[in-house]
Amino acid sequence: MAGYGLDREARFGVWLRAYCLSGTRIVNDDMQKFEIVSDAGRLEQVAAEWDSLWSRSRANVFQHLAWIRAWQASDGASACGLNIGLAWNNTELTAVLPMVIRRWNGLRVLEWAAQANSDYCDGFGHPDAIGRLMETVIGAGEFDLLRLKNIRVDAIAYPFLKNRLPSGISNERCLGVRSMWTNGQSWFATLNKKKRNNHRRGFRILKESGEVSFRVLRPNEPWKVIVSVLANLKRRWLAANNLRSPLLEENAFTPLVSALHRIGCLRIFVLECGGTLAAGSVNAIHHDQLLAFFAAYDSAFERSSPGILLMNECTKWAFDHDITYIDYLRGEEPYKFEFANDAVDLVHVSDGRTLMGKSAILAHQILTARRATPTSHLVGTAYCTANGTPRAAAAISGEPLPDQ
Repeated sequence: MAGYGLDREARFGVWLRAYCLSGTRIVNDDMQKFEIVSDAGRLEQVAAEWDSLWSRSRANVFQHLAWIRAWQASDGASACGLNIGLAWNNTELTAVLPMVIRRWNGLRVLEWAAQANSDYCDGFGHPDAIGRLMETVIGAGEFDLLRLKNIRVDAIAYPFLKNRLPSGISNERCLGVRSMWTNGQSWFATLNKKKRNNHRRGFRILKESGEVSFRVLRPNEPWKVIVSVLANLKRRWLAANNLRSPLLEENAFTPLVSALHRIGCLRIFVLECGGTLAAGSVNAIHHDQLLAFFAAYDSAFERSSPGILLMNECTKWAFDHDITYIDYLRGEEPYKFEFANDAVDLVHVSDGRTLMGKSAILAHQILTARRATPTSHLVGTAYCTANGTPRAAAAISGEPLPDQ
């Protein structure tokens, strides 16, 4: 436990001051109170304080209480018990660590709440309180293995994890498009000739089947039917390609989309052909960023590449509406590498607290060492000419764009 930053006397002190009260463990400090919540009723009692701190901290949508509540209703949360850390200064909530303890193959695993469905995991609140709260949660928690994933290096919890726990393994990243353009059309003009021609060709093919329209669902427009259609389209595509999606299998998708709607950040884009949904995407507008959460298309229109057509139209819309960054989130689909001009590395941290936990980590290290190195992809090829010249650099400098 020395790696957690708590010596034996300090740990004894934590346990001595901790006590159970209605599913809550409380640790009193001279200046602050640290609370570990395992009872859903207590979580509802602090909902107003949570939402207020979330807004003031400009925290991510994945840490909003509505998101975590939605995940709790899914099958993926059935093996998890709440282990949420709260820091208080008198009656003021100063920090939150949304965590759970999952039962997994006989192990008790400490992880982020909704970790599998959250592309960016973190706490929020005052940085000093986060560090103290993390020490309390780890020191007082009953678990075998700590496994925290999807942590950005600019996350508020990252400095503590970097200094107090073994080195994280950065083996995943989120790709995205950072705006360098004045509007959507100037972005589209920066694409190479092949991408622009493919876009126009795709629309011509699509129009052979009926009138084509791209639109954003209005705030008061019913969205659940479209979300259901998109989920079914994705299931068909997954079955045809012998792939799986825990998001859909664990019945988490619709509740999480409902959470985005309650938060007030849901944006759904659709590409329709003859009144039929050819492609659609579920997104969140978070401050000045667009988070691309989910997308699907109808394979009946596959010849026109409706998914790429929709993505291009979404990108133009975003840069026409003051969005500065389009985040493709996790996943390494080829199109993301082609259109991205930016990437965010995600750190995964794990550590064993008991002999069982340490053994599980060792076994995992042996297995991963045998796996093949993932294939690397070039990023941003959509902005390069056939000979590899970046068109984006010319666009920024004001030079004429090569017609390639």
